[in-house]
Amino acid sequence: MKRNEIKKYLNKFDRPVHVSIENWLNFKLWAFEAWKSHMMCQHWMYRIEIESFTQYEMLCQNDELIIPSKWLKVKQNDQLENELNRLHQHALEAYRNGDFEVCQTLISKGKVMCNTNLRFSELTMDCAAELSDWELAATEANWALTVNPANARIFGKRGRYYRELGDFEQSAHDFEVSLALNPNQEKIRFELAEIYFAQKRYFEAFEVVNECLRCGVETEAELVLTARIAEKLKNYKTANELYFRAYLKNSFNPKVVKGLAKTAKFLRDARNYRRAS
Repeated sequence: MKRNEIKKYLNKFDRPVHVSIENWLNFKLWAFEAWKSHMMCQHWMYRIEIESFTQYEMLCQNDELIIPSKWLKVKQNDQLENELNRLHQHALEAYRNGDFEVCQTLISKGKVMCNTNLRFSELTMDCAAELSDWELAATEANWALTVNPANARIFGKRGRYYRELGDFEQSAHDFEVSLALNPNQEKIRFELAEIYFAQKRYFEAFEVVNECLRCGVETEAELVLTARIAEKLKNYKTANELYFRAYLKNSFNPKVVKGLAKTAKFLRDARNYRRAS
């Protein structure tokens, strides 16, 4: 039913004598919103479209409007959500401007209003990470995962925090879970390969970073990491090829130049040894 048709129906009702104008307007507002949003309760003893004084008079007792609590809760939640959105927007602006203390103050207000809102929790993590407070960031991530234990993004963030804290085992676990929940995260996959490399799990690292190279446009960082892993596996030919591809992207990277020279020397020495033997 169109908006003007709803108003036309509601205007047919007369206000009961014992009902105040304020409550009557509130009732009409509820009826309009309920009809408009299809929230009309079928189990109630009336229908708005019935033009009967006795039916809608039942909604009023001693000038106290009886409105379904479900609608009132929805209305209250809408108001709360609007206020939370406003606070989150201001906190986000403060974070982007580098005002982390202001951001944390606004976050605290938001958490008082609704302590299960993950938007504020994630912003707390980001602020703590900017301030290098990795323990606070990890603690906040732990709480967020109790609210939403299947959030790939938060698992990825917590993996970074544990990496900074030096807990590579937990970091690798979080990155693995994050990728299991959402495989389309090339950055997380690369970071997992870095963790494997730090743990000297070279075969696993090589497999993971190769997925990065296959899935998207190869980056200099991916090529260098893959080359370093190939070196550890004593696959100098592959390492040399990867360093050369990285060199074509950036010939001023000293690590690339050094790696290219080192692997080339190994290959020359190997050829000379075969010739001598």
